Amino acid sequence: ENVPPAQGNPGDNGRRPVSFLSGDTCLVDFLPTQSIIDEERRIQLWAAFDYLLNVEHNIEIYGELQAATNEVKRGNSPTYGFVSAPTVPIANPGLRNDAFRRGFGGEELISDAAAQALGFANAVAAAEANPLVGPVITNVRPFVGIPEEVYRDNSRVDNTGYIERDKTHFVGGLRGDFAPLGDSWSFDLAVTYSEHQFSGFTASDTNNRNMLASLDGFGGRDCNPASTSAGDNTGGCYFYNPFGSAYLAAENDLGPNGLYNATEMWGFMFDPILSMTEQEVFVIDGVITGDLFELPTGTVGVALGAQYRDQRFDAFASGTGKNFNFSFVVGQEPFGVERDVYAIFGEALVPLSDQNSALGPMELSLAVRYEDYGDATGSTTDPKIAILWQPIDDVSVRGSFQTSFKAPGLAQLGGSSTSLNNV
Repeated sequence: ENVPPAQGNPGDNGRRPVSFLSGDTCLVDFLPTQSIIDEERRIQLWAAFDYLLNVEHNIEIYGELQAATNEVKRGNSPTYGFVSAPTVPIANPGLRNDAFRRGFGGEELISDAAAQALGFANAVAAAEANPLVGPVITNVRPFVGIPEEVYRDNSRVDNTGYIERDKTHFVGGLRGDFAPLGDSWSFDLAVTYSEHQFSGFTASDTNNRNMLASLDGFGGRDCNPASTSAGDNTGGCYFYNPFGSAYLAAENDLGPNGLYNATEMWGFMFDPILSMTEQEVFVIDGVITGDLFELPTGTVGVALGAQYRDQRFDAFASGTGKNFNFSFVVGQEPFGVERDVYAIFGEALVPLSDQNSALGPMELSLAVRYEDYGDATGSTTDPKIAILWQPIDDVSVRGSFQTSFKAPGLAQLGGSSTSLNNV
């Protein structure tokens, strides 16, 4: 056979390309490059304080600070597939070699001298005149079939991700008895600030525009299509050969009919997925609680409160991701979104029966929350009703009904991105 069959053991990443004619199965395994558990370094800081300002009314000031930094190193697949399969042109030497191995033509498909002997200008012209040879749609991972040491030890593509997350969270407030409404009433007024920063290189993906140029023979950062012909490696232009013949070719097998994929071309085809996000949340909320009045079955308690939230999300992306030019990941457009949310809420606890009742103690909870998100998200009012019944000491029965509303996250309002998760 012209193409050796796949061989090797699971984990060695399939030492040979696949022969589709012989029906062999490729033993490609990217497990050695994946992280089952990411390598991580974490530093955390936590502190809390409280100080009693007024002993008579039990009024105190309190606060809490949390800070953390995480550095994560994660392994990824060497490359990802193509969401939209590209077309390999006839001029591509890998396609012409594949057609030759399948018997669709003679050496005129791969050799300029053989083509010229038949009256063609070169091998590309001979292939274009062959009715059995035409462009091919391909959908491959560029490193499928390569031993692991090729893309690791030879430093062609290091697809290890490095991510840093920094978080800061602060709460400060004042709480105590609310004397104007009576001895049973208390208040809690708090301010919360949280910040989360994410930055890092998550993986590498194929630059779609550069990959298409490489299929046409104009791969390489020093390639100038205006002054250099396709595949002329002396001028810094290289073909990307997506076929298995690339992995059997010698390193000097370059040029218009060459089959080897040069390292300079890989660096041109792949770009890092770089991103940075900043999130901030500022919250002011206040709650008062106390006993409203007495019933024969007990005291009716209430809680009333209000809240204001200021949320901000900013995202920055790399040039390739920003231009949505990756072949697999969606990319991420830079955006900035801010939202102000206002809310009021209340809850009442009503005892329906007490411990001395034949029914046993029963309690009714009534609550409602109103939130206004502004803009297109609008506002929502959500009630809740719940009953807790304890017929005997060791048995409790609870039932509830409520509605809820989940507003879109700021990232959903601002843009799109792709999450890469190892399974």
